Amino acid sequence: MRLFAAVLLICAFTANVRAEGDDSAARQAAREHYRKGSVAYELGHYDVAVSEYEAAYQAFNEPTLLYNLGQAHRLAKHFADALHFYRMYLIKVPDAANRAEVEAKIGSLQAALAQAPAPPVVPKRAAATDPTPTAAPTTKAEEAPAASAPPPVATEDRAKARTLKVSGLVVGIVGLGLVGGGIGVGLIAKKAGDDISAADTNHQPFDPAKYSTYQNDQIVAGVLIGVGAAAVVTGTVLAIVGVRRGRVQVVPQVSAGRASVTASLRF
Repeated sequence: MRLFAAVLLICAFTANVRAEGDDSAARQAAREHYRKGSVAYELGHYDVAVSEYEAAYQAFNEPTLLYNLGQAHRLAKHFADALHFYRMYLIKVPDAANRAEVEAKIGSLQAALAQAPAPPVVPKRAAATDPTPTAAPTTKAEEAPAASAPPPVATEDRAKARTLKVSGLVVGIVGLGLVGGGIGVGLIAKKAGDDISAADTNHQPFDPAKYSTYQNDQIVAGVLIGVGAAAVVTGTVLAIVGVRRGRVQVVPQVSAGRASVTASLRF
């Protein structure tokens, strides 16, 4: 029952993530300015694109618009402004898919401006050499070996063992399904990240909607894979326990003057 509740929770989480793009008035205004800015960008009117992208960001402060502002300023030869917006973009989106490309552009702008101070060199701290701790001498207790006691008497309910095995298989199969779904969503996210990088390489405007979808898919993929892996481990443990409990053998022993029953467990 807990597993099905976890599956329902994941589905609800995915639905909530997809439902975040509601069309509010601020988003609508931002989309209109973004559309106009993209048209101006494609026509090479970079100053107009800057104005429209700024208006879009003021209407709805989507962090990916900062990247578009950096692009438009850079192509308009406003190097100082481009450097500012690229840096702000990486601050707002530290795990951006195109982080490497943005960092390379920042380096080129710094070289072109020849004004930015060189980043301070942080000296590497030498690893502290800790003396090897001396282990306290261990003393071995001199004890007589304990007599091997006969295994305790045990009985096993085979129905319970069978239930554990079946439950383990079901939980493991569901876990594999979740992992597979997470991998599928992860591949979709990777494709979106590749498209974003390709758009940057071709000097195309950055699409905030596509980047938001990419981030959401990454989160969903991580949750699905994490929960699925936990379910696979849980199912495996249940199945192993069920198999081992099903291998308990009860063997009667008869000796002179008394009778006993010995239970043995095969691993």
